[in-house]
Amino acid sequence: MTARFPGLVVADWRTRLVHDHRRLFPNARVHEASAGPALASVGWPNVPDGWRDLVETACRRLESAVAAEPDAELVVLDMKEKYGGLRLDIGAMNLGDEARDAVRLAVDLAEARSTHVCDVCGRLGRLWERGGWYATRCEEHSEGHEPVRSRYRDIELSVRIVDGKVVRTARRYVVETDTFEPFPLPIDEEE
Repeated sequence: MTARFPGLVVADWRTRLVHDHRRLFPNARVHEASAGPALASVGWPNVPDGWRDLVETACRRLESAVAAEPDAELVVLDMKEKYGGLRLDIGAMNLGDEARDAVRLAVDLAEARSTHVCDVCGRLGRLWERGGWYATRCEEHSEGHEPVRSRYRDIELSVRIVDGKVVRTARRYVVETDTFEPFPLPIDEEE
């Protein structure tokens, strides 16, 4: 049982995540289910078990990003698998520039990492496709999928307007360090 939700037995990692990250899931409520009291929330982590560690890391990073801003509001609106990767939608209010950048980085890292973590077992994997369906799996769990091949799989391009000028940047996700590093733009992208 938990102090916040009397009568709730926390057996599932998703329930524990929502319970432990109250700031990210402020509207969590207990409802009666056939198996007894259950927790429900907007943004419920509707993701495979293999992504448990990366989702928990993302939630810790999100809370850390706004820890120094007591007026900041940060809510997980949606957390799901889509096209073989994690999609994490966040609602935010009253964030300073530094916190906003840290939140964006936490989301970007989680989404990038998800395409390298088997959604079944949590080991390192890759993106696979079968009949238009995508999944991130290790070799053992690839189940007849074909590997998706792309030279630019971990490259993210962005275009921003800064002081009236178009600024293009690129970065590459580095699996080994769970970070992004700058990536040189193709010649035709440079100004």
